[in-house]
Amino acid sequence: MALSSSLQLHPINYIYTLWNNRGQIGGSLMSRSSAGTSNSIDSFSPTIKSLFGVPISYRYYLDRLRILVGELQNPWTFLSITGFAVSLYIIYPSLRFKGRRNDMHFTKRPDKYTTGFINPSIDCFANSNLQALSSLPTLNVYLNVIETIFQNLRHLVLSENLSPLTANEGGVSLPDIKLHEALMTILGKLQSTIFFPRAISVWDFLHVLENIHDAHISRNQHDAHELLQLILETLMKEYTSLKTVYKSDPVFSAELKKDGIGCFPEFPFSSEVASNFRCMRCGKLSSITYNPMMISSIGLPEESSVTLSTLLKRNESEIIEDYSCMVCKVRYIFATKADLIENPKKLELVDKLQNLYDRGKILINSDLDQQLESFIDNYPGIHTSGLKSVVHREVSIVKPPQILILHLSRSIYEATHAWRNSCQVQFDTSLLLNVDQRKAAKYYNKTQLKSNPDNEYISTKRYSFTLRSVIRHIGSHSSGHYECYKRKPKYYKQLSTGKYYTREPNIIRFTNDTDITDNAGTNIPLNSNHQGNNADINGELSGDILNGVPNVQSTSNVLKKVWNERDKVLKSCLKKPFWKISDDVIKEVHESKVLSDGEGVYMLFYDRSDCLNEELL
Repeated sequence: MALSSSLQLHPINYIYTLWNNRGQIGGSLMSRSSAGTSNSIDSFSPTIKSLFGVPISYRYYLDRLRILVGELQNPWTFLSITGFAVSLYIIYPSLRFKGRRNDMHFTKRPDKYTTGFINPSIDCFANSNLQALSSLPTLNVYLNVIETIFQNLRHLVLSENLSPLTANEGGVSLPDIKLHEALMTILGKLQSTIFFPRAISVWDFLHVLENIHDAHISRNQHDAHELLQLILETLMKEYTSLKTVYKSDPVFSAELKKDGIGCFPEFPFSSEVASNFRCMRCGKLSSITYNPMMISSIGLPEESSVTLSTLLKRNESEIIEDYSCMVCKVRYIFATKADLIENPKKLELVDKLQNLYDRGKILINSDLDQQLESFIDNYPGIHTSGLKSVVHREVSIVKPPQILILHLSRSIYEATHAWRNSCQVQFDTSLLLNVDQRKAAKYYNKTQLKSNPDNEYISTKRYSFTLRSVIRHIGSHSSGHYECYKRKPKYYKQLSTGKYYTREPNIIRFTNDTDITDNAGTNIPLNSNHQGNNADINGELSGDILNGVPNVQSTSNVLKKVWNERDKVLKSCLKKPFWKISDDVIKEVHESKVLSDGEGVYMLFYDRSDCLNEELL
């Protein structure tokens, strides 16, 4: 055997040469051993002695080396070792050791990971929606209160002291709130503090939605906005049914007030929008119409970029052409009534119109009695005199929601073709929403829905909202992928114990399922070690539950605030306050990353800033 002396200067070169000549070395070692020669290092070539630099006393280790090198000549041995190494490399991230500190995915930081969703097909439209909803503290408070009310009502109905509801003669059964409970379950899983990656399936929730509507959600491409609309409408229906039962019998209200529940909460997504028209010809107004709204859809202009504040301002007004103004038509009749001098019956109708007009009863969209409507429509010259007006439609929010959802419609239609609008939308983490005080006063006086004796909704001009999550869309109009930017909860470090906690209200009650799987497919039970944001820095269960629930009154499912104002916020929550979630891929991102994604933004979720500071119950 001859090894080049030029390789004796660097150990890496020695190893490389040794490996390439392993057959010769092994043969030499085996032959020397069989011949009964000495096993000292002197029996090796000078190259090997230079490579290892081992004193003569280490004969045992040299014997082991000789045997190993000899075994490497066997190809099956080499393949077995290689296969084992590759297998270990692949499955090691999935291994869960008892201590977990040896796991490469384990972290001591509570804001490093959050639960993702598996996506076996095209579930991103649903995954992004649930992630976005899980970031809303106001929604958590609402769900906790509704669940508390429902359980108390259920207990009262089943108790021996109270008969079933007696609002009707046949009694009223307690309605189901299956989607509320399913939403609480999955949001509780998404909000739990974890210290290693994991992912769950969204279909446990979607199957509940399917059963409620007795229909199946197809496995084709879907719009995230349409699914969210269906979810909110279903929740609203359950909310209305439960509210009806709650108010159907005074006994129930009295019993629940004993548990600290003052009144039924508002549905956090509901708002009221007022709209009216102003004729640009006569200057008169229409009557104000009030319509409920849960998602505000805003069409994007065919421009390169636009600010969100500009979009909201444009959405407050609209120009409509060829409008049939009732005031303009009546005024035309007044100006030409001399032509009716020989028709006393028609002059009598004109006098009725004059009387209504003088009393302010005729607006630009007034509906008159059939006789007057027929007279106006058939009046000579009405349709030939060009009495078409241009009106200005004004839209304003009179009852702001607790959770504001903005849908930015990116669809552009032309004939039979449609494509995606790539307009850049500049938005911010804070938003001010104007409320028309005059229209708000009329709304609350009409509906008698004053929230408090001080008429807060009427006196407040602006409401402040904070960005909690963003759903982004990438791809074309007909296909693509949905992702979610989700604000982290702020974790504080408790001075006395060193444990981390969050002051934001989370879901308190949810089912302990065992269907959670991590990215490697390992079943992870959702036990007490993973519930809520109450785990300490070492990933162990804290002795005290540190979830903060401001202004939620004492019930069996409500926890009190236990924090110290001197506790410090975790720096990583401030440096990278958002997660970017693409199904089961989670990344921490800066706030600037979220705000710069103007081309991809599709839906914005804002939480009203004052909701957690006022009495929600």
